[in-house]
Amino acid sequence: MKSYRFILALVILLAPPARAQDAQQRTPATSAPTTVVPQTPATVAPGDLGAAAGEEVLPKAEEQAALLNHQGVLVETLDGKIVREQAADRAFNPASAVKLATALAALRTFGAKHRFATTFWITGAFDKATGTVGGNLIVSGRDPSFHDEHAVSVARELNQLGIKTVTGDLVVAPRFTMDFSPSSQRSGERLYDTLDATRRPAAATRAWYESRMALHDADALRTTPSVVVMGAVYVDAVPKEARAISTYYSPVLADVLKALLCYSNNFMAERLGDMVGGAPGVSRFLTEQLGFRPEEFRLSTTNGLGVNRLTPRHMMKIYRALLDVLHDENLKAADILPVAGVDPG
Repeated sequence: MKSYRFILALVILLAPPARAQDAQQRTPATSAPTTVVPQTPATVAPGDLGAAAGEEVLPKAEEQAALLNHQGVLVETLDGKIVREQAADRAFNPASAVKLATALAALRTFGAKHRFATTFWITGAFDKATGTVGGNLIVSGRDPSFHDEHAVSVARELNQLGIKTVTGDLVVAPRFTMDFSPSSQRSGERLYDTLDATRRPAAATRAWYESRMALHDADALRTTPSVVVMGAVYVDAVPKEARAISTYYSPVLADVLKALLCYSNNFMAERLGDMVGGAPGVSRFLTEQLGFRPEEFRLSTTNGLGVNRLTPRHMMKIYRALLDVLHDENLKAADILPVAGVDPG
């Protein structure tokens, strides 16, 4: 019986030559319909791919050489034997493959089961008889995956605590974000609207409904969660006198990474990268933990945008280290990486 060995392969491609892109983008203007007369193919002798068949189809030698300058390949067996390599030590722009380094640093820092906390606080007195908070509602947290449905869930929990109205303001702590918005102010305004059923966007209502149905939690849909904040929305630190009343916890980090990598979400990668020190922090991690030489690579972002440089050999080390940390957490690559034909994205 034949035995088969699994093979790891990494290919880093830069942009193809501009001439190929231009050829795809240039579309001749059409002034009037034209008639195309089919040409009779030239007779080609068996085994002869000359001008009639090959010159316009197969790239010329110089074009092939130019293409090879824009790509690096490294193929290894699982036990580390090199099957094929090409420019494996040349630095290329890895684009979104940088997200693998960010994911690795996050898993090593927090662990696959880590959950990000979003905490809600109040100031002033709480009148349980009327469900009124006579002060401010404050929110803090750095969850990169906090969305509309989670805000409605918070409104439901606050209702269960007896809170229906806040006479003061909604105060948003710096770095709180919602629905992929990089602005804490805009995130706070979205939260303000989503908490209040009379102001809630249709998209938020739909997200709440779909999330409950996915969890088979029809009971949550029997009531309409709502918390009305009477004041303004602004960004400020959590005051010392504030009292924590509720904390929302995100899905585990492995699930957050699955969504991030399936959709190659730049915002989530940047937010997660910020929590491990940004591009300098991930660079330091690669240097200290994987032995990368600082002069041989460059990271300017943690999501792949901008100018970054890694070699195929670097990327193979990152991927193998990722497999190792997943194995330590009893997880597989498919638990955080997209599977073609199976996962959305």
